[in-house]
Amino acid sequence: MKVRTGFVSNSSSSSFVVVASQKVIDKALKRLSDFGREVVKTECLRRAKTITIGDMKVLVAHGTDDSESFGGDAVEASGLNSDDNEYWDKFESAQEELGDFCRHINQLGGYASDEN
Repeated sequence: MKVRTGFVSNSSSSSFVVVASQKVIDKALKRLSDFGREVVKTECLRRAKTITIGDMKVLVAHGTDDSESFGGDAVEASGLNSDDNEYWDKFESAQEELGDFCRHINQLGGYASDEN
């Protein structure tokens, strides 16, 4: 039997985790496109929990960015028609937007990872 630690993924999904103060998250969100902010808010931050580490409050968010549905709420909110190619392109860009958000979090002093 294989025992795995850390993130385990297959070709259709990957795991992500974000740990940062609200200030860092707000700054990282400002660096994203409108669509990127919507993706992160609906797919990542809506499930975040606030915890206290020492005397500092941080948000912790984690989940899986399943390629078949990740970003769906943000795509629907964009108002695009499913007959439009841009509608389907948005699904592809949702994972890229999460990756950008994770990079910004790390640059600003938080911790984030989206493992593929």
